[in-house]
Amino acid sequence: MLGSVAPTLRGRVRNYNGAVPGVLTFATDLGATDIRLRAGSDARTVRPPQHRLVQLLFGYLSADQVARSSSVRIARRDLALQDALFPHGDAYCYWPDRY
Repeated sequence: MLGSVAPTLRGRVRNYNGAVPGVLTFATDLGATDIRLRAGSDARTVRPPQHRLVQLLFGYLSADQVARSSSVRIARRDLALQDALFPHGDAYCYWPDRY
């Protein structure tokens, strides 16, 4: 699923002023996906639960909101990057706790 939005994610980090890894791996309870964000061999891994990643992807919650939940640990250095990758939006979901 994330592989299909990789071009969008790369576009979102073009204007980001912080450090961007060459490869960002999203490892969830359902598996892992590598997203190449820029040239370079440095890599970073984030480990959100799958349902929280979906909430980020659809803009339902911001990375800061997800990080405050007890089931998620997002390193402080990754918060701004994830906010750039997954901007908080006005996502409509009929049943928001059923991602």
